[in-house]
Amino acid sequence: MNAEKSDIVVVDDNLDNLRILSDMLRNHGYTPRPAASGTLALDAVKASPPVLILLDIMMPETDGFEVCRQLKSGNETRDIPVIFITALDQLENKVRAFAAGGVDYITKPFQEAEVMARINTHVGLVRAKKHLRETEARMQKLRKYESLVRMAGAVAHRFNNDLQAVLGNLEMAVTDCAAEGSAPQTLTAAMRSAEKAAGIARLMVTYTGKIRGDKESMDLGNWCQDNLAELNALMGSHQALDCRWRHPAPVISADAGQIRQMVTALLQNACEATDKNTTTTIELFFDTVSPDAILQQNRFPVDWVAENRKYACIRVKDAGCGIAETDTEKIFDPFFTTHFTGRGLGLSLVLGIAMAHRGSVAVESRPGAGSTFQVYLPAARDPKA
Repeated sequence: MNAEKSDIVVVDDNLDNLRILSDMLRNHGYTPRPAASGTLALDAVKASPPVLILLDIMMPETDGFEVCRQLKSGNETRDIPVIFITALDQLENKVRAFAAGGVDYITKPFQEAEVMARINTHVGLVRAKKHLRETEARMQKLRKYESLVRMAGAVAHRFNNDLQAVLGNLEMAVTDCAAEGSAPQTLTAAMRSAEKAAGIARLMVTYTGKIRGDKESMDLGNWCQDNLAELNALMGSHQALDCRWRHPAPVISADAGQIRQMVTALLQNACEATDKNTTTTIELFFDTVSPDAILQQNRFPVDWVAENRKYACIRVKDAGCGIAETDTEKIFDPFFTTHFTGRGLGLSLVLGIAMAHRGSVAVESRPGAGSTFQVYLPAARDPKA
């Protein structure tokens, strides 16, 4: 069996039947969870929903029909397949079983091969449906991301073209005024504002992951040492930076300016997530990992696939407010923020820069338990042990 959920609740008031079915399931790689009554079965399923339920009908107090009806009425349990396994072979009982919500019906005495064939079929259907839902969710995220990239690229292009015209005219106006004396402060202020706006346009292009850069070999340990003072300057009065790397430090082929921009954005995000009045440490760690060590959950872009090579991992961890599960897939959207209106490009830049270097970003977070961001970039060479 693979790592997917494989526990099956077996319900029968006959202890011999419970033992036989449990042993059979265990021999085929499943994890049986025996329950000797309908009431115990309902409690077990609600506590931890299994992948499937084998359910007897004739039981005291709560029979199998009622157990199935109650399961099908619950939001958390209605989709769990129920296979009735019983000595009742009359047609009316079979009809009642399917009407109650059962997906299959096996009569006793049973054959092991038949029971396992039916179980494997329904477990396979459960996993196929789960895979389909996950695929649909990934495709929906991908369509949303592609739409945002197109919009960001188009807006940045038009915005930048118009700004270049504004900047050109302002420069000529400043030059003309300077020839006659001094340029009015309003013109100088307008130039600065237009240059800031042009900077935003460039940042939106960065988000698309289509930015170009001058890539060079970068030892991230040496880079961290060279830039440690600048990184420490990002910390608040109650914040400390713990910067480390595993030796030998990972080496990547990257644009140094973009890597600085990405790490800065991650650290600024971590600083903003922590309580300014509480002493806290923000961790920055550089490591080299194999593809199978790369996080699978909450990894962006959603269609990214790791190559068969080593990756440099840039990890930033904080002990801040954390991120709600419903917000996790939004945090890389341009201008999305839970802080205040007008912020939110930082993490978008992180994703764009990672994509421009054929990498990805993964996030682990829980409200109140802090966040960990991990950027994976192809390593330029395998570190020597």
